[in-house]
Amino acid sequence: MSFKFPSIYDFPPFFTKQVHGQTLETQKSQWIQLILDYCRYNKIWILSLNGESGDSKLDHVDSEDEDDDDDYAEVTKQSLFTNNKIDRSLKSDFIMEIYNEMISKEKAEWVNPKNHKHGIIVYWHTLEEWANIIFEWVSVSPSTMLTFRLTLQGRATPF
Repeated sequence: MSFKFPSIYDFPPFFTKQVHGQTLETQKSQWIQLILDYCRYNKIWILSLNGESGDSKLDHVDSEDEDDDDDYAEVTKQSLFTNNKIDRSLKSDFIMEIYNEMISKEKAEWVNPKNHKHGIIVYWHTLEEWANIIFEWVSVSPSTMLTFRLTLQGRATPF
């Protein structure tokens, strides 16, 4: 079974930044919820600037690299921000606006605040919710030695 996109995902104006203030706020809110739901369903922690899972790309990231000259990435056909069925994609500057809104609402943070090209860490749960989930799980778990990484990968818990 694959992720079921909401019906608005097939509505072409959803992929065009709206000019009316209230409509734009609703549009961004719907994109944020879609991103959170999509990432949660697919267990994606890092989302690149072009809307693809960025987890594997982190292995090749220089954390000291502070070159933030190019905050935009080409949106590909595999991107969350592309609907091939209706042949529409979000523009990079609007993706950045959505990401910044997510960060301001504490739903995400930059992998590297000095270099946005590494993407965002997506919080499909708030940090407080994660703390409570982990605390609850540890409280009822058998006394088994597990690494935090195994826990996050879902091998040790039914998150």
